[in-house]
Amino acid sequence: YGLQDFEQSAELHKNALAIRLENDLTFHSSYSYHNLGLIYKVQGEFAEAEKSLRQAITIRKETNFVKGLVASQLELADLYSQTGQVNAESELLLALISVAKKEKKYTTLSKAYKLQTRLYQKQQLFEEAFHALQNHQEILEKIQLNINDAELTNYINKLSTVTKDLNILSLNKANEINELKIK
Repeated sequence: YGLQDFEQSAELHKNALAIRLENDLTFHSSYSYHNLGLIYKVQGEFAEAEKSLRQAITIRKETNFVKGLVASQLELADLYSQTGQVNAESELLLALISVAKKEKKYTTLSKAYKLQTRLYQKQQLFEEAFHALQNHQEILEKIQLNINDAELTNYINKLSTVTKDLNILSLNKANEINELKIK
């Protein structure tokens, strides 16, 4: 339904949540809570957004769904930033950065450092903001290197396949020549 029809989107996610809870699909309910949190956040219903995102985080911690956990934590940290909850934002960002580093979730880590930079700038902690921005840039470089490595690996694999195909063709031709010599 798109981002413009928040009421209908919220209603559909509430219905999905009810079905998931009714059928004991706890893990899947974390998606509903997360999405409801996003809708409430965009609508400016910050208390409801926080409640939903916290519920998603709780479930995702219990089920060890790290990718979802850091996504929900990142949204909650952004919510804290928007609502001026400096201490809550700072604590959450530190925990989020720690998990993202450990789990090598570089995109999330980059976004967390960006939020941390903004937080430090608001607090006029410019040296800390500078270091957070440096960390953000380093992670972006690491992401780019990973993309380049993946592209290079893909190219090498394609080249290897072509080389094998050429070797097979060469062996087939050699075999045909040998057959002609034998006749």
